Amino acid sequence: MTEKRLTIRHFYDTDTLVLYTENFSTEGETVSPFLSVHYNRDGNVMEVVIEHAASILEPHLFPVNGRTGKRSVFEYEMDVFYDLETDTLTLQAGAAPYEGYTEQTVAPGLRVKFDPEGWAKGVVIERAAELLRPYLLAESAGVV
Repeated sequence: MTEKRLTIRHFYDTDTLVLYTENFSTEGETVSPFLSVHYNRDGNVMEVVIEHAASILEPHLFPVNGRTGKRSVFEYEMDVFYDLETDTLTLQAGAAPYEGYTEQTVAPGLRVKFDPEGWAKGVVIERAAELLRPYLLAESAGVV
């Protein structure tokens, strides 16, 4: 089996970040406000959508003056964890940690966590700053 290629698109007008392996899909579920996962006909995750992506992620991935973001207006609805050493970003619904969770690898560098009932509860992005830098930095959007 060949690994699926991860494609990333950031829609600047709506600040929506889409990480996907196949064509866009509307079939999916909301993990928490501003975070959803979408499936193909076989039930495999093929897409992760993050709304308000720059607002949520930039303080964590691209800290100003070396200070990482600790709070934002979005954090009460979605927990954002970033490990600078491993460049790993985790977005999840509250009430972590999840016991008995399983993970599905969507593509290299992108995993989705599921609770024991099969509901998506989080997304893990490896090499997050490296992968997302070209899409989320204000300079790349023409905003300075």
